[in-house]
Amino acid sequence: MRAPPWRLRFVRGRDLSEERIDEAWALRSALIGLQRQVPVEVDRAAFGRDLRRASRVGLIVDRQDRLQGFTDLAIHLEPGLVVMRGEYGFVAPAWRRHPALALLTVGLMLHGLARHGAGRRVYYVGDPYPTGLRPFIGGFDRVFLAGEPDLPPDVADIVRRYPPLFYGQAWEAQHNRVRLRTIPGELVIRSDRDRAMLTRYERINPGWREGYGAFMVVPVGWSVVPRGLAAALRRGRARGAGPAEAPDAAGAAPHCRTK
Repeated sequence: MRAPPWRLRFVRGRDLSEERIDEAWALRSALIGLQRQVPVEVDRAAFGRDLRRASRVGLIVDRQDRLQGFTDLAIHLEPGLVVMRGEYGFVAPAWRRHPALALLTVGLMLHGLARHGAGRRVYYVGDPYPTGLRPFIGGFDRVFLAGEPDLPPDVADIVRRYPPLFYGQAWEAQHNRVRLRTIPGELVIRSDRDRAMLTRYERINPGWREGYGAFMVVPVGWSVVPRGLAAALRRGRARGAGPAEAPDAAGAAPHCRTK
């Protein structure tokens, strides 16, 4: 059987080489712009710190070991509680709608669930733009956004306590949004579900195009396995086993999960 033209790797953040971090930052930089007031060197330093702090970083590499996508996961533990935080999720344009990014995300969640989930409630949190919210809406039973009415008490507690811890002054509690370092690209509406997702998102974060992310909370259980794999398989059937062309970020629309 012919091997697929890509491989998935899972690496502890502290074990990433500077060369691989540079490669990841270059991929992200080609796909999404920075806020005007954010110096490039400040962004690169913050990006490196974020990946180094991650419990695990998932990588998509091609046969030549070139990076084609990545995502990360940091794990925060309390008695009876696991909060898994994802900050970045990007793939090269030629790999858009490929199943590999979904598989990476599910794999990282399963690692955290298996290692820390026994006897604890487990949640995944992030600060996505609408492009980043879309795959979670399609892949999970329950997805909550800070600022929505009638949040369950456990979710409301996470919304109250964790954004100030994660974001400091970048968290605007009165608006339920976080100021990110980036400016989002265009959102392509593909379906009625996309349109409904955007309407829901803009009710609580209408200023997202100016570089504000919503705080998302997703309860995670073992159902992530069949649902995540089903989502990845749907992508695979629609997309095929590999890129349609040589990966080239220049001038192409990004597929990004978050900032």
